[in-house]
Amino acid sequence: MSVKPAPPSGKAPAVSATKPPPAGGRTHLVAQGETLYIIAQRYYGSGAKWPAILDANRDVAVPVSKSQADYLRPLTCGDKVSVTLTPSLLGPDSYAISYELYRLGHPEKLAARVRTEHVCTSSHARERHALPPAIAAWIKHHSA
Repeated sequence: MSVKPAPPSGKAPAVSATKPPPAGGRTHLVAQGETLYIIAQRYYGSGAKWPAILDANRDVAVPVSKSQADYLRPLTCGDKVSVTLTPSLLGPDSYAISYELYRLGHPEKLAARVRTEHVCTSSHARERHALPPAIAAWIKHHSA
């Protein structure tokens, strides 16, 4: 998969465009490797218009609310690693992601286990908010 570079002004954040843009009324499920720059090229004809997607999605935030990590082996600069993640639904407004980090080589060894929990909130009302459909679909598709 090839990824086009972010705009010269800076790297576009890789977030899901879950709230329809005011004029378009559409939802986009972000694919691996996509950025807002790439999505803006597809829907607006110019990657430079990525801030419009960001502005249309500012009402919902999905911060990390809890995190736990178990470090089992040291990793050093230059180590090749493989990361697997598994999302799981916790409730209508929350989910968790479990990560496993493996140090590649002979033998391949588990280096760390990490779990993050996320709660969807409304930025304006400052209260819990149902997960956006794109995030809920991603969790359902990739759950164990």
